[in-house]
Amino acid sequence: MVSTWIPAPAIASPKPALKNDRRRIHREGLARTESQQTWTEFAASNGDLLNWKDNVQKKYYRGETLSSDLARATFLFPDKAIAEP
Repeated sequence: MVSTWIPAPAIASPKPALKNDRRRIHREGLARTESQQTWTEFAASNGDLLNWKDNVQKKYYRGETLSSDLARATFLFPDKAIAEP
């Protein structure tokens, strides 16, 4: 069963949650690389993960899906067709 628990700070204020998300993304990126990167290096090489206005999720999900209550509660498979290059 997937937990839908959300830490209290994430509910009370979006800024702490955003800061925690960025830290989690950074830790995951570091774990997947052999060399240690600084936050600046990580941000420079992974800009698509940190662009909240045009984020990478919009490539795979419709806007209605991303803003839905269901998407906030559980994982949803991508629902947007990807154009082949």
